[in-house]
This record gives sequence, structure tokens and C-alpha cells, in this order.
Amino acid sequence: MKEFEDNEAVEYQELETIDDIIAGYNAQENIYDKLYYYMLYNARAEIIAFSFNVLSDEERVEAGMPGDDVIKGQNPNLPGGYKFSKVQPNMVKNLKAEFTKDLNEYLFGVSEENFSYIVEEEDGSHRQKMPISLDALKKYHMFKGEVCAKFQFEVGKDYRKVKDVYSKTENDKDFLEFKTLYTLGKLNPEADYIYSITSMDFMNYENSMNLTLNSDSFLARQIKNFVEVDHTLDEFFEEFGIKENNAKKEFLDILEADGKVRVSEINKNYSVWVEALKAGWEREGINNFKKTLPMNKREYIEIGSEAFRINTENYKQYKSWFKNLPEDAKKIEKDNFLNSFKEESKIIKEGNPINAIDWKYAGKPNFSTYVDKHTGANMGANEEKMRENLSKAIAAYALEKSGKTFNVKDIHKIAEHFRDLYEIDSIKGEALRNCLKDYSTIRRTGSNLRKTIYGVAPKDFDSYVEDMQLLSENMQPEAGHSKEYINLVNAIREAANLNETTEGMSPAKKAEAFTNANINVFTAVQKYIKGKKSVRVKDSGKRCFNNALDAIAVVSKYNSSTVKVNKILKRINMVRNNGNPQAINYIDPNTFQEHYGAQAASAARMNGAVDRSNLNPINVVKAAEPIKAGKAPIMP
Repeated sequence: MKEFEDNEAVEYQELETIDDIIAGYNAQENIYDKLYYYMLYNARAEIIAFSFNVLSDEERVEAGMPGDDVIKGQNPNLPGGYKFSKVQPNMVKNLKAEFTKDLNEYLFGVSEENFSYIVEEEDGSHRQKMPISLDALKKYHMFKGEVCAKFQFEVGKDYRKVKDVYSKTENDKDFLEFKTLYTLGKLNPEADYIYSITSMDFMNYENSMNLTLNSDSFLARQIKNFVEVDHTLDEFFEEFGIKENNAKKEFLDILEADGKVRVSEINKNYSVWVEALKAGWEREGINNFKKTLPMNKREYIEIGSEAFRINTENYKQYKSWFKNLPEDAKKIEKDNFLNSFKEESKIIKEGNPINAIDWKYAGKPNFSTYVDKHTGANMGANEEKMRENLSKAIAAYALEKSGKTFNVKDIHKIAEHFRDLYEIDSIKGEALRNCLKDYSTIRRTGSNLRKTIYGVAPKDFDSYVEDMQLLSENMQPEAGHSKEYINLVNAIREAANLNETTEGMSPAKKAEAFTNANINVFTAVQKYIKGKKSVRVKDSGKRCFNNALDAIAVVSKYNSSTVKVNKILKRINMVRNNGNPQAINYIDPNTFQEHYGAQAASAARMNGAVDRSNLNPINVVKAAEPIKAGKAPIMP
């Protein structure tokens, strides 16, 4: 650090007055916002202290932080390096004391800093009493779950943005994931400090209140009294207020029990029961917070939890990277310090209600609550109902992801589309039930089905594009044909140009582009052949129909869309020949790839063939000259 003479030291200009800070805290309307305001103030102090390791003197001063001339003699590498401020150290303590009183009032109805008190009995004796109840302890642990989930969300919410930055230069999937999680957890000061401080403060709070000792013995007695009378687990969950399936699972995992036993059959020490119960309550709190988020953002809680706990000892193969951060990572870290400081200072100075958790969102109908009502315990009594609910839940997720306003009618309109698009009728048994566990399985199911049915492996990108180019060059010209056929031609052209249109994209976005192209081709094919499954009258119409089948032959060559293709072929055969395999116009699914596809389209055009049943495709190195489009009447 730069050394200064005594007369060079400059007095620090405080960021806010004490009155500003007290007014800001008191303006918060609920216990969550009071905690968040206190944590923001505390985290900002830490950000100032540690900014000397990340920002230059000029950058700090420009942002409004103290410069080198202010912190003479201080060690910026230690927590508490902000002691150059006369206000901050005391206000951190004062806000903590105020919050402790408010939390006691919220939980136990007692605002004293230590809520243990002495009760005089009728006989004149005295005993210590604590206002502990089952409801109060459940409320406390649910509160812990709610606020910790909030801070985990703050850590994980930039996952996509950070990953996109690194994916431009990093092709190793595991290394890319590590870089992203490390950056979120270690290079994001606000979220990191808030989560660390909160976790420590909860521990200190419990110790200072003797809460752990007193509540654990209280809970052990409550559990013992209940367990000694033979009850089912469902009765236990009802008595102790554990409702959500994943909270029940967490409880049972800690007890190493399945859900079929009676409580008297679980042979565990009561201290283990207590830990299981507290974990179950905290999971209930996490669930409560999740319900305040749109579905497409809920995953950031788990990502944030993983990022915060990332242990570099388990990733020694990447040591050279995190020990000597490259410029892209340093820039993200620097931006995080500056942005966090500015945003926190604005919130603290203005002192307006923060509304850290949008509880109103959870209280009104929205996409998330809709999915909750169609998954988990509400997934359906039979497989037909489950498939219907899965289609609706995927539709709700897709609409929310695309930014649409919640409307049940819109969900129902496109639910059948997704049922057909993802071949949901083919999902059965345990696989179907696994899809409907909760919102996260809905998200994964939709993503997995898209990739499985319509995706293209990166190693096949070039050959896929070559096939689409060959097909595009050998299709019946669109002039004079219906708009549905024109849309099909355009969809194939777009697929044929993917190498150019995806240049510079990250691997994930490029893969998504190929997937979307296949969906567009399939959709265009289905719209075109609707009502046209019988044999076309004119040769040009027959060629168009064949080209539509060529398109899905190319798509299915590179993924698992065969089930979907066979379903289309079955419909065509039923219309043409009542599904008779001996019929001359029967399309055999087993030889479909031999008679349809890019090479088949090229061979058919070169040979002038209309009937594909006897066509022997050849490998065409160079496509024949494109057919010149001529004017013709509009054809269906």
C-alpha cells in the first residue's frame, strides 16, 4: 500500500448520515426487508474493505469509495478494513441489535434482546421460562429457509449471463461449468458477503439466544411425546407442519427412513429427529420463496447454493485458472464490485421499502402456481390425466419463458401442440411420474424432449447442413404452390444456412438453433400435409408431398424423432390404403430412409421420378441444376 506522511491523510466523507441509515431501516415494511437492508449495509462495508484488492485507486474514488489518501495505516486485506469510517462500524452493530429485537418480536412476541425471563411461581419460587412454542420454532426455521433461498438466488441469478461470456472461448463442458460457478460464488461480492454474513448471523443469533440448546430440548420432548404413541408418518407431518413432498423427503433422508413405516419403527436418537425436523421446516421455507419466483428463475436457487459452496480443493486441475484469473474473469469481478457498491449505496441512501421478496406474486394466479397445481401430489390419478397435466405444465412453462401474460385459456390452447410436438403419449409408467414431480422436472422434461427428438449432435452439424442444402436444391419450386408449401421450403432453406447464421454463437446457442430449425421443419411439414395425405392428382403435387417427407427423413436421420415420423406415416397409410402393407402406395417405415431424404430427393429429380417405391437413391456429389420455377395455378 502507498505510504503517506501525516499531513497527507484525508478525512473520509461519509456516504450517509446516521439519521439517513436509521430512517432507511425503519422505512422497511416487513422483517424480510429489514434483514435485507441491514445485510446490504453490512455487505457494502465489506465491499469497500476488499475493493483495494480488485479496483484501482482511481476507480474507487470515481465510484465514491475512499481512496488511498483516506485509509492511511489501514490494512485493506482484513475484514473491518473500513474502520476509517466513524459511522459504519457502529451502525453495523446498531442495525444488528435493532434487527435482533425485530426478529424476536416477529417470532416470539418479545422484543427484548434476550427473551429468556424469570417467572415467579405461586409458592414464591422462581424458574426461567422461554416463550418457545412449536409454531414459533417452525416460523423461525422457515424464515431461515426463505431468506437463505433469497440470497442463494442472488448468487445464481446471473448464471446464464456469466456462462455466455466464458462459452465464447471455452469448449470444455466441465471447465465451463466450473468457471461459471466459481465466478458466481467467489467473484460476486454482494451476494457472497450477504450469504456469508446471513449464515453467520443466524448462528450467532441462535447462540446468543441460547436458542439451539433450549429449542432442541423442547423439540426433543415434543417429538418423544408424539413418537411414544404409535402414529403414522402422515400424522407426524400433520402435527409438526411439514406439507411439501420435498420437505418430507429431506426429513426422511436424514432419518434414513422410507415413507411407509410408522414413527415408532424409526430407531434414531431424538437429536437426529430434531435435525430432520428443522431441515424439513427450512425446506418448507425454501419452497415458500420459490413460489414468489417465475418458474424459469427458480433453478437459480440451487445454482446459487452450489456456487456458494464450491470448494476449489475439489478442482485442483483448474488451479492455474483461479490462481491467475484471466482478463475476462477479472473484468466480471471488477464490474461486480462497482455495480454492487453503486446499487447498495442507492438503496441505503434513498431508504425506500425494498420489497426484497415479492410475496404478492405467490398469492395470485400465475404460471408457477398453475404448474404447482398440475404436478407433485396433483399430477393425476391415471396416466391419461398425467399426460394431460404434463402437456399443460410444459405449455405454461413455455409461455412464461417467452414473456407472455398468464392466461389459462392460452395454456390450454397450446397444450395439445406440445403434447404432439414432444410425443407425450409415448411416455409411460415411472418415467411419466418422474416428469411430473415438480416445476424443475417440468423444465428438464421439456428441455430433454426437445434435444432428444429434434436435436443434432455437434459432430453432425456439417453433414446435417449438407443434407439440408442438397434437399433445398432439389425441391419442387414453390412458385404456384400453397403458402404452407412455401413455408416448408423456407424452413428447409433456413436449416441449410445454419452454418452461416450460427457463426460466432456459443456451443449451447448453436445447438439450440439446430434444434429450433428441426422443430420449424417438422411444424411446416405437418401444416403442409394436413388434409393432403391421399395421393396427389398432379405430378407437381406428388413431388411437393414427397419433398415434405424428404424433410422429415433428413431430420430423423440425426436424432430420435423416428417415433414421430412413424406416427405421421401411419396416418398417411391409413388415409391412402387403410394401412395395408401390400398396397402399392404403402410407405414402409422400415425402408423409409431408403426412399426419402436428401439423396433420394436428388435422385428423384435427376431421374424425373414421381413414384418413390421403386427409386434407388444414389450418392449425389453435386446436385443437378435447379429446376426453373414456372408459373402455375395455386395448388393445395
